[in-house]
Amino acid sequence: MIESSEHDRAYIAQALADAAYQRAYQGGNTPQAMRTGTAAVTAHSAVRQAREDVRVRCETLAGVPCEWLLPPAVRADIVPADQPLIVYLHGGGFVRGSLNLGRANAAQIAASAGLPVLAVGYRQAPEHPYPAAPDDVLAVYQALRSAARAPTSMTLVGESAGGTLALGMLPRLQGLGEPAPAAIAAVSPMADLALSGASWIFNAPQDVADLPTGRRMVELYLGSRSPADARISPVLHDYAGACPLWIAIGSHETMLSDAERLARRAAETGAQVHFRVYAGVPHGFTRFNVPIADQALNDAAAWCRDQLG
Repeated sequence: MIESSEHDRAYIAQALADAAYQRAYQGGNTPQAMRTGTAAVTAHSAVRQAREDVRVRCETLAGVPCEWLLPPAVRADIVPADQPLIVYLHGGGFVRGSLNLGRANAAQIAASAGLPVLAVGYRQAPEHPYPAAPDDVLAVYQALRSAARAPTSMTLVGESAGGTLALGMLPRLQGLGEPAPAAIAAVSPMADLALSGASWIFNAPQDVADLPTGRRMVELYLGSRSPADARISPVLHDYAGACPLWIAIGSHETMLSDAERLARRAAETGAQVHFRVYAGVPHGFTRFNVPIADQALNDAAAWCRDQLG
């Protein structure tokens, strides 16, 4: 358990209680209402903004809009094929995510790791339901490989729904007979899209991610598809022979139980798993301007850098 400070917890609690922040989360369950709310959250004064010392360069890969986040340690604007890199997948519940939502955290990871980060702007439901999002992630990964980048020179980092997609790459790549990246880090992943974990109930009073909203997002994303598929719900995958995994979650998150179950399952199959619980923080805690948020992103960045040698 990684302890948060009293200041961390008080700061986050005050932000969550702020009327403007609450309106952003309680503005309705239509896709447009969710996206409007997310835009408001991203601009909130308590939320981290993108670092000015990290350059942003747009590029389309395999038809997917992407952003390169280039820290001061990376001087070239065009990242050479032999340069280790981190592929970043933003959150947003498969419905309300965007490159803008994840830019500040992706920039923090880039600066902390001293490595280029490629953020992937995968398509969102309901306009583009499953499997559009994982198709986009796979297409970008394959495009990077086609550009002579070795799988061992890349790690994937995903937050929330992005963590789900990052972990979901393993059964997809396995099914295609393609090599996995060097490692995968998932921050607050939606590990089971059946939303079956007990923490959806016992952590509900202290988290912003609630069961009705979670079910609505899954409905918009999957339609009539069952979540009982390892490519959709990473908790169901057999992780025997998988690349190293780093999984982080807040102790107040409604997704805690599912993340714990995933980490336990992966470890039981012999995978190398680093499981970290950050005390006293809710879903989305990494977006706030507090030390515990910086620590979680810096921890992910350092682990990725170590995995890349």
